[in-house]
Amino acid sequence: MRTADLALSIPGTALWDFDGTLVSRPSMWLQSTLCAATEIAPHRAIPVDDLASALESGFPWHRPDLPHPDLCNPEVWWARVMGRIAGALHALGCTPEEAQSISQSVRGRIVDASQYQVFSDVEPALQRLADAGWIQAVVTNHIPELANLLVDLGLARYFVRIYTSAIVGYEKPHAEFLGRVLADGPWPGPIWIVGDSVEADCLPAAAHGCRAILVRSLDARYTPHVADMGQAVDLLMAGSTAR
Repeated sequence: MRTADLALSIPGTALWDFDGTLVSRPSMWLQSTLCAATEIAPHRAIPVDDLASALESGFPWHRPDLPHPDLCNPEVWWARVMGRIAGALHALGCTPEEAQSISQSVRGRIVDASQYQVFSDVEPALQRLADAGWIQAVVTNHIPELANLLVDLGLARYFVRIYTSAIVGYEKPHAEFLGRVLADGPWPGPIWIVGDSVEADCLPAAAHGCRAILVRSLDARYTPHVADMGQAVDLLMAGSTAR
């Protein structure tokens, strides 16, 4: 079958966000840091509010306007992230040795698939699209090991490609993130972006001429929005037949 004929036989492309869309792990960095600190330095009374404030800045995802191609190597990316965590802990009373040990433990906790909860509606939705012949990929701001994490979560088989900001070198909603994803095609149309953020998922999609669905979130600034993955797939399939 020719490439053009194959593209016509595919109903469309679904590009999925990860955290908050496919899985849940609230306060991932804060909770991981607190648990590691309690285990490694239980004698340190680290104020939770102060730590939370310290972790609200200084990471790559806090400045999506700034490209970071220099961090695309996983070890370099983690060195930056763990350095920021260690710096925050040291400022809050930990010794440099304690801060370094805690930050290393945080890395292990973040890559641990058992700490993530896959929403119950995810696999049925992804399977529906797979059965219907859709192309699916992940486009998200996350860690370098996301591909391995998806394998461990049992979700990797649904996706032809996985794009994480730690490897792409740009954070959503930077226009270059989705631009690079789309340039890595071809992606049979219509192309849909599905995620839980208007800023990171829906608005960039519109700027690149793609369609978008806001899922698990209500925001008056954007429609369509749906409560769950099943409803999102209903819209995807209805939209593909109407192209």
